[in-house]
Amino acid sequence: MTRCNTVSFQMSRSSNPPPGAPIRRERNATETRRRLLDAAEQEFAAKGFAGVRLREVAQTAGVQQALIHHYFEDKEGLYRAVLDRAVEQVTENAWTILGQATSVEGLLGDFIDMLLRFCSSHGNLLAMLRMEALSGSTIVLDVIQAQSRPVFEAAERVLQAFQQKGQLRSDVPPSEIIVSVLALSLFPFLEAPLLQALWPTFRNDPENLEARKRTIHGMILVGLRGKG
Repeated sequence: MTRCNTVSFQMSRSSNPPPGAPIRRERNATETRRRLLDAAEQEFAAKGFAGVRLREVAQTAGVQQALIHHYFEDKEGLYRAVLDRAVEQVTENAWTILGQATSVEGLLGDFIDMLLRFCSSHGNLLAMLRMEALSGSTIVLDVIQAQSRPVFEAAERVLQAFQQKGQLRSDVPPSEIIVSVLALSLFPFLEAPLLQALWPTFRNDPENLEARKRTIHGMILVGLRGKG
């Protein structure tokens, strides 16, 4: 084998890590941040804020712990970032729905569909919210108030406009309409173990969610139509 071929052979061998060696990921700030948020959401959902160790989050994400402090400063900053990401997704979808609302039926249907789809794919976040409510922490309330309050205020104005047009009964405050939609949509996910204990066949699967969407939509519309 010539010297040139030997060097080429050695370079090709060195480009592949030996079996069992850790994979070296390319440095990518966006991807690293995403992995950290995914890992943190999983850990916070399983253990609660107090039970999470940053070392374990870093290990799950496959990065050095120092990067958590680089991107999020501390555990509370990481926790807020996890909540921010989820709430931001809902907020953006809500603004889109409000911006294209042309009928009561469409508005309610889109919001119910969005809430059910979000809950079905964000079980970890719902577990975090439930733990936070039980612990008395106010972090999630701060995040929701900062991001979502303007959306809810806009939704109230849209519902008021439908009331003024006579498309909704005017004796029900818009805030109560929103609360009813939230309660009917979120409760089956937040209290799934209780509902499964009462009805062993209860499931939050796609087929049942479609039927639930139609049920919630129909009940809300029947209750909100003008009297008589």
